Order: sequence, then structure tokens, then C-alpha cells
Amino acid sequence: MEEHFTKLDFKNEELATRQRSEPIFDIQKQFKTIGEYTIDFSQFLGKGKYGEVYNAHKSKEYKDDKRYACKIIKANLVEEQQNILNEKLQQGNNFDEQEFVKNYLSKQIQQEIDSLMLVKSHYTIQLIKAYKAKSGHYLITELCNGGSLQNLLKLRGRFQEEQARMIFKQIINGIFDMHSMDIIHRDLKLANILLNFPENNIKTLSKQQKQEFLRDFDMEKVKLEVKISDFGFSKTITVQTKKKKHTICGTPAYMAPDLQIGNNRQYSNKIDIWALGIIFYELLVGVNPFQGNNSNGFKKKLKQGVFIIPDDVQISAKAISLISRCLQYEEDQRISIKEFIKDEYFDNQYQLSRDFDFMQYLPKQL
Repeated sequence: MEEHFTKLDFKNEELATRQRSEPIFDIQKQFKTIGEYTIDFSQFLGKGKYGEVYNAHKSKEYKDDKRYACKIIKANLVEEQQNILNEKLQQGNNFDEQEFVKNYLSKQIQQEIDSLMLVKSHYTIQLIKAYKAKSGHYLITELCNGGSLQNLLKLRGRFQEEQARMIFKQIINGIFDMHSMDIIHRDLKLANILLNFPENNIKTLSKQQKQEFLRDFDMEKVKLEVKISDFGFSKTITVQTKKKKHTICGTPAYMAPDLQIGNNRQYSNKIDIWALGIIFYELLVGVNPFQGNNSNGFKKKLKQGVFIIPDDVQISAKAISLISRCLQYEEDQRISIKEFIKDEYFDNQYQLSRDFDFMQYLPKQL
């Protein structure tokens, strides 16, 4: 069977095609060439709801050891998910939900590509090429060799505040670059933040050796790059569109309560700010600040943004204040990403201190 691959050229928007004679997924085949790139199916990097990620390389760069990541979104999987969503149309959902179900999957993939094209930031994963075929989509991106921030936190338990501040500063730089392009992520979480060690060839390590390296490396001596990934839920919101109703999506543990409880569909980029507060807390404490079920007590706690710092965890008053300013129920009470970037806390000269009255930093309304 003959298959056509369409390359999306982002510089001049020209379309090129490439023909293949093999089926797209052959479990007996270790390598597959898509356009200029060869996918190595023996090097599995991870998976999400709609796709899998594998190691890839350019044929001419193979000897130079240059590697990329290839996210494969299978067409048959998208069709299966579309069928599942279509069943919901028979369940009496309102018009907005029906329209969302009909258009979501087709728009989601294109939105991810568009967002990756627009955001050119050192702190977000960079798209190299995108290919489309009958069997699916193939997104070639830069490769991060350190896995996810979720895995790193799991190995380390939690971070000292200076370490957490260094990691978090890179995350907010990435969000600042996204918001500057009117793009919101909508699914910020530890699992969607990748790590790269540009000066360490850790891909040659065994799985156990890599885990030991991640657990023990000195963050003051080893260069660590932090990059935001997975733009599948990202969306462009401009001044003209911010008053429109938007889809409620994301991961519940990181979703703002005005979406979960208040069903707010006219949200802004401040939904990313709530997620930033959750992430910063997790880096410092090691767990999510809001744990529990959907009981009324839990919802009240979530709505009030009340969180607890364990006695055995030392955190500066300034860090507590920043977390609290993120975890505000009302969007307009949350700190903006511009305020984050300019805050003295992220200045390299700022000295952490835990011996002052933290009440002076807390927002007037919790």
C-alpha cells in the first residue's frame, strides 16, 4: 500500500510529499523513515493519551550523534477517541459540549502544532518539523535527555528552596514567553515539564545509572535546562477572544477551582498561574497542596486556597507569599506572569531569609 507524507515547512509554507511502501506501524521493524528523519522504535521515550514518543535522528546526522524526539499521533487512536466522544452526543449534553465533541480532536492536533511553531523560547520544547499521513501525525521536536520533572521529584522527594527556585524560574520564563504570544498552556503539570542536561551524555547510561545520576547530581555544579512540553491543550486567547467561552480542560490536580467548581468558561491566561502555584508548592514540599476527594470540605479548602506547610519543611515567607498569590479563587486576584518575572525573589542577588514576619507578604484576601 502506498502512503503519502506531507511535510509542513514553517518558513515558506510549501508542501512536499514523500511516498512509503510499508504500513506505518510494523512491530517487526525497528526503524522507520519519515521525511528526513528516521524513527528508532527500540528507543521509547514516553506516551500520552493520544500519542507515543520515540527517539529519532536525521540520516545524515546519525554519525554525529544528534538526536530528536518524534511524537506519533496515530490516526486510528484519534478515530477511537472521536467515537467515544461522539457517544456523549446521545447523552443530552448542551450545544456547546456537542460542538466541542465534534471539533475537539481535529482542532487539538493543529493547535499543538501552531503553538509549537509560534513559541520560540529556550524554556519550551522546540518543534523542528511536522509530517501528516493517513496513518497519523509525526511531530519532530528537540530531545530532552533527562526525562520529566515529575520523575526527578519522585527520586528526590522534594527540593531545597534554592534548588526549587532555580527550576521554577525557568518554568515561569517559559510561561512568560508563551503568554507574550497570547498562548496559554492549560495543562501545566510536573509530567509536562522536561529536563535536559546539555553537558552530560546521560543517554549512554543504563536505566539504573540514569536514575542514580538524577537522584544525586549537584544542582549547583551541573547545568540543568527546564523546558515546558505537551502543547496539546494550548490555546490562543487574544483581547478579542478572551470574553468568549472556552473549553474546560486540563488535569484536575492542577486545574483552577473557578473551572472545577465555578465552571468558569470565560477564563484568561491566569489559569496557568494557578497551576504554577501548585507546581512551586510540589517542588518545595513534595506533594500536591490539595489532596482529598470531592467532598464539600475539600471543595471549600480548594476555593479558599488554604494550604499547609509541614513543620519539617523550611520555606521562606516570600515563597509562601508567591504560592498564595497564585492560589486565589478569583482570577483577577492572582499574580500576573509579568509580576512573577519582575519579583525580586527571582533575582540572582536575592538572599533567602526565614526570620521575618511573613504576614507582610500575604495577599489581603485569601
